[in-house]
Amino acid sequence: MKKIGYLLTTLLLTFWMTSCDPTEAPTPTKTLMRGNWELIEATDTTGDITRKIAFPITAMQLADDDGMTGTFGPMFTRIVYGPSKWIEAAAKFDQVWDYANFQFNNGDYWVGKDVQQRFTVEGRLKATTAIGGSAFTDLLSVLGVNSQWFDHTIYHKFQEVKVDFADNNNVMIWTFDDQTIGVYNKKDTQGNYVLWRGWPVEKFLRAKFTFRKRTQGVIDLVKAAR
Repeated sequence: MKKIGYLLTTLLLTFWMTSCDPTEAPTPTKTLMRGNWELIEATDTTGDITRKIAFPITAMQLADDDGMTGTFGPMFTRIVYGPSKWIEAAAKFDQVWDYANFQFNNGDYWVGKDVQQRFTVEGRLKATTAIGGSAFTDLLSVLGVNSQWFDHTIYHKFQEVKVDFADNNNVMIWTFDDQTIGVYNKKDTQGNYVLWRGWPVEKFLRAKFTFRKRTQGVIDLVKAAR
């Protein structure tokens, strides 16, 4: 009888353990970041800047292959160069970026495995209009960049950007704070990164950007915003 009781207890315990759902592993941060996002709120030291960087909307797609595309040129310009001469600079954005014809900015993002609290993002600032490089160098001049540092493409990378999620992971928040590190590059004739010293990296804007996940692609979001 004791053996039978022991066997029954073992069988019941085994059944109970196998019937319980195992604890689900948390979703990797990179998986949560993938998709289409629309900026719904942006703040810096001057207050709310959401509308100031929307031409006509700030939207982006974060792809599976670490690529990033969207209308984030004004956003990265604000992060790098700050609010000084913003009105004069913003007046030139339509000459630099042809969002109306879906000519978007490109960049990359990198996230470690599993759950991460910080990541790296790089926005490539260059002209997307037919005017091309001259429009971009005109913008750099307005912003106060010395002509010796004019270049047609500048790679603005930010490491240790804080990322958080809310509303069942449908809201994503990027925070550029004192732990964030800026690295600005251009490329040589062989495609290698070369430090670009046209603007002090320590002057990047401490700011917070809140995005909401969208089912529409970037093109449809831009169409709807026009």
